[in-house]
Amino acid sequence: MYAIVEIAGQQFKVAKDQKVFVHRLQEDEGKKVNFN
Repeated sequence: MYAIVEIAGQQFKVAKDQKVFVHRLQEDEGKKVNFN
């Protein structure tokens, strides 16, 4: 199962526990980020 999500103006196809590389976030590189 997967979902299409929008993060920082870009759409991504993601699955549970998948790592995604996202440009333009205000967090340090390598840090975990959670979305609701």
